This record gives sequence, C-alpha cells and structure tokens, in this order.
Amino acid sequence: MYKQVNFIPLYLVRMKSPYIPINCSLYDQLEAFAVKRTIVSVSFEKALEMTDLPKAAFMNFKTEKDGEYGIISTPEGEHKIRLDYIKELNGIAVKDKFGGSCSLPKIT
Repeated sequence: MYKQVNFIPLYLVRMKSPYIPINCSLYDQLEAFAVKRTIVSVSFEKALEMTDLPKAAFMNFKTEKDGEYGIISTPEGEHKIRLDYIKELNGIAVKDKFGGSCSLPKIT
C-alpha cells in the first residue's frame, strides 16, 4: 500500500538562497549604528513577506556558514537577521542608497 504524503505548495516554501555579500558601505553604516547603539527602523524579508522592526538597535554581527547576520535588539527581544535580507533602513531602500554587492570576483 502507498503511504499518503502531504505536499506543501511551493509558494509557501522559501529555500535559503545563497548569501549575497552586502555592499561594503552598507556594512560600514550598520557597524556605525551598532557602535553608537542608534535606534533605527529595519524592514527585511522573512518567509516570503516583509517584516518591520520600527525600534531596533544593531548590537553585534555574526558570520555563519550560510551568511552574515546582524544581532538586533528591540523592545520585544533579540533578533538575528541575515544581512542580505535587509530591504530598508529608516524607510530608505538599501538597494537604492547602497547599490550592489561587495563580493569579490571569482579567480579561475
């Protein structure tokens, strides 16, 4: 007898995409926010939808196997956000302000 398998629709599944290094100027700005403990508004992509943290302070950064993360403190608690998922800071689109990636070209 065949076993019944329940499938999750593909649009509900968000595969972890390969990490795209953020622009160096953006990283510098995030570090400056962390050093000064500046309260900012952060919008980022999470599970196919945008999430907003209106009162957030970058506390630290962490590099893991699958990318770079910002540790953010909010009144609700601490959050770990993959840096390439950040879409807006203080209402400004990071792509418009900081441009593309900071990745180095591959050497062949």
